[in-house]
Amino acid sequence: MSNKETRMLEVQSVLRQLGATGKYLGYFYLAEGICRAMDDKSRLLAITKEIYQELAIRHHRTTGSVERNMRTVVHVVWKKKPGLMEEVTGYPFDERPSVGRFMGSVVESLDIREVQNL
Repeated sequence: MSNKETRMLEVQSVLRQLGATGKYLGYFYLAEGICRAMDDKSRLLAITKEIYQELAIRHHRTTGSVERNMRTVVHVVWKKKPGLMEEVTGYPFDERPSVGRFMGSVVESLDIREVQNL
Protein backbone atom coordinates (compact mmCIF):
# COMPACT_ATOMS: atom_id res chain seq x y z
CA MET A 1 0.00 0.00 0.00
CA SER A 2 1.37 3.41 -0.95
CA ASN A 3 1.90 6.30 1.46
CA LYS A 4 -0.91 8.16 -0.29
CA GLU A 5 -3.35 5.28 0.23
CA THR A 6 -2.27 4.87 3.85
CA ARG A 7 -2.75 8.58 4.48
CA MET A 8 -6.23 8.49 2.93
CA LEU A 9 -7.19 5.57 5.18
CA GLU A 10 -5.94 7.47 8.24
CA VAL A 11 -7.95 10.55 7.26
CA GLN A 12 -11.07 8.50 6.62
CA SER A 13 -10.60 6.78 9.98
CA VAL A 14 -10.55 10.14 11.79
CA LEU A 15 -13.60 11.32 9.86
CA ARG A 16 -15.46 8.13 10.83
CA GLN A 17 -14.40 8.58 14.47
CA LEU A 18 -16.04 11.99 14.27
CA GLY A 19 -19.26 10.46 12.92
CA ALA A 20 -18.88 11.31 9.24
CA THR A 21 -19.70 8.59 6.74
CA GLY A 22 -19.64 7.96 3.03
CA LYS A 23 -23.36 8.68 3.04
CA TYR A 24 -22.39 12.28 2.32
CA LEU A 25 -20.54 13.34 -0.81
CA GLY A 26 -18.73 15.92 1.33
CA TYR A 27 -17.09 13.07 3.25
CA PHE A 28 -15.07 12.15 0.17
CA TYR A 29 -14.30 15.78 -0.63
CA LEU A 30 -13.14 16.39 2.95
CA ALA A 31 -10.97 13.28 2.94
CA GLU A 32 -9.31 14.27 -0.32
CA GLY A 33 -9.00 17.91 0.71
CA ILE A 34 -7.40 17.00 4.03
CA CYS A 35 -4.90 14.74 2.24
CA ARG A 36 -4.04 17.59 -0.14
CA ALA A 37 -3.61 19.95 2.81
CA MET A 38 -1.34 17.44 4.53
CA ASP A 39 0.85 17.41 1.42
CA ASP A 40 1.05 21.22 1.41
CA LYS A 41 -0.14 23.12 4.50
CA SER A 42 -0.22 26.41 2.60
CA ARG A 43 -3.34 25.14 0.84
CA LEU A 44 -5.24 25.82 4.06
CA LEU A 45 -4.43 29.52 3.66
CA ALA A 46 -6.20 29.69 0.30
CA ILE A 47 -8.81 26.98 0.71
CA THR A 48 -11.18 28.27 -1.97
CA LYS A 49 -8.55 28.33 -4.70
CA GLU A 50 -6.28 25.55 -3.50
CA ILE A 51 -8.78 22.96 -2.33
CA TYR A 52 -12.36 23.72 -3.40
CA GLN A 53 -11.36 24.68 -6.92
CA GLU A 54 -9.03 21.71 -7.39
CA LEU A 55 -11.67 19.28 -6.14
CA ALA A 56 -14.38 20.91 -8.24
CA ILE A 57 -12.31 20.53 -11.39
CA ARG A 58 -11.36 16.95 -10.54
CA HIS A 59 -14.96 15.92 -9.80
CA HIS A 60 -16.66 18.07 -12.46
CA ARG A 61 -18.55 20.17 -9.90
CA THR A 62 -18.71 23.83 -8.97
CA THR A 63 -16.57 25.20 -6.17
CA GLY A 64 -19.80 26.18 -4.41
CA SER A 65 -21.14 22.63 -4.44
CA VAL A 66 -17.85 21.23 -3.16
CA GLU A 67 -17.79 23.74 -0.30
CA ARG A 68 -21.48 23.18 0.52
CA ASN A 69 -21.05 19.39 0.63
CA MET A 70 -18.01 19.72 2.89
CA ARG A 71 -19.86 22.21 5.12
CA THR A 72 -22.76 19.76 5.43
CA VAL A 73 -20.46 17.08 6.80
CA VAL A 74 -18.90 19.49 9.29
CA HIS A 75 -22.42 20.48 10.39
CA VAL A 76 -23.48 16.84 10.81
CA VAL A 77 -20.37 16.02 12.83
CA TRP A 78 -20.89 19.08 15.03
CA LYS A 79 -24.58 18.37 15.53
CA LYS A 80 -24.05 14.72 16.51
CA LYS A 81 -21.38 15.22 19.17
CA PRO A 82 -19.68 18.60 19.34
CA GLY A 83 -17.44 17.52 22.20
CA LEU A 84 -16.12 14.62 20.20
CA MET A 85 -14.43 16.96 17.73
CA GLU A 86 -12.30 18.38 20.53
CA GLU A 87 -11.60 14.91 21.91
CA VAL A 88 -10.47 13.49 18.57
CA THR A 89 -8.56 16.50 17.24
CA GLY A 90 -7.36 17.96 20.55
CA TYR A 91 -8.54 21.35 19.33
CA PRO A 92 -11.16 23.32 21.33
CA PHE A 93 -14.32 24.44 19.51
CA ASP A 94 -16.79 26.87 21.09
CA GLU A 95 -18.97 26.90 17.99
CA ARG A 96 -19.35 24.94 14.80
CA PRO A 97 -16.10 25.39 12.90
CA SER A 98 -15.77 26.52 9.32
CA VAL A 99 -14.63 23.92 6.83
CA GLY A 100 -11.15 25.44 6.85
CA ARG A 101 -10.86 25.37 10.63
CA PHE A 102 -12.20 21.82 10.73
CA MET A 103 -9.73 20.67 8.08
CA GLY A 104 -6.87 22.47 9.81
CA SER A 105 -7.62 20.77 13.12
CA VAL A 106 -7.75 17.33 11.49
CA VAL A 107 -4.50 17.99 9.61
CA GLU A 108 -2.77 19.08 12.83
CA SER A 109 -4.06 16.11 14.81
CA LEU A 110 -2.87 13.68 12.13
CA ASP A 111 0.53 15.40 12.02
CA ILE A 112 0.83 15.02 15.79
CA ARG A 113 -0.13 11.34 15.60
CA GLU A 114 2.43 10.81 12.86
CA VAL A 115 5.21 12.40 14.95
CA GLN A 116 4.22 10.39 18.02
CA ASN A 117 4.43 7.16 16.04
CA LEU A 118 8.02 7.80 14.91
